[in-house]
Amino acid sequence: MLASEALVKRMDRAKKARERGQFRLLSRYTVVNSEGWKTIVYEVWSCQTHRRNPRVYLVSHDLSKGLWTCTCPDFQQNGDWTPCKHILYVQQV
Repeated sequence: MLASEALVKRMDRAKKARERGQFRLLSRYTVVNSEGWKTIVYEVWSCQTHRRNPRVYLVSHDLSKGLWTCTCPDFQQNGDWTPCKHILYVQQV
């Protein structure tokens, strides 16, 4: 599967999960490092899968580099080539 096809599929899954109430934005805060660069951190509640108990993942957006990261296992494995559903959810809300 091409990366663009995977991204479209993930965006659709994130949209459906949001519509079903499987994601919730719990909080949002800004962290400033010693050099003055800002990172916005979002706490996302997720109950998307029946195999796991609901989890809270941290989605970070580094404003200086424009980079997004997430603490979910999917992003840890595949984040180099496509964002996870949690990042897509945060970008949509």
